[in-house]
Amino acid sequence: NSSQSINKFFHKSTKDFIAKNENYFMHYPYNGKAYSIKEIKINNDVIAILYAYLFDSEIIQPRIEIQTFNKKRENIDNLIVASTFTSECNGYREFCVDDNIIEVFDFYYCDEDNQRHKGIYKFKINDKGVFVKQEL
Repeated sequence: NSSQSINKFFHKSTKDFIAKNENYFMHYPYNGKAYSIKEIKINNDVIAILYAYLFDSEIIQPRIEIQTFNKKRENIDNLIVASTFTSECNGYREFCVDDNIIEVFDFYYCDEDNQRHKGIYKFKINDKGVFVKQEL
């Protein structure tokens, strides 16, 4: 199975692009085995692979991550694009890809009146396979 051969390239130590003090719910580590969802050719030298895996906060929850690789399948960069969190604070992350721009939306609820906070971030994958944060 070709997806199993892609699974072995998964890079396990991704750091989230958001500072811990900005919203800490995204910072639980990878735990287990990642599964490739889709492989996307960026250019002749770079591919991106979407992976799904589980992480263990207080309950086990899913996460989706995009990782870029060179021709030798060496990891270039990683971006966590979808996730959920449930605890005393709740939140989720979703994403949209359009014209090589990845939009990431963070939603979280941490106060007593259940007011929703939203963060929006945009990234572009450059020709070298690096996620470059775009100004909004």
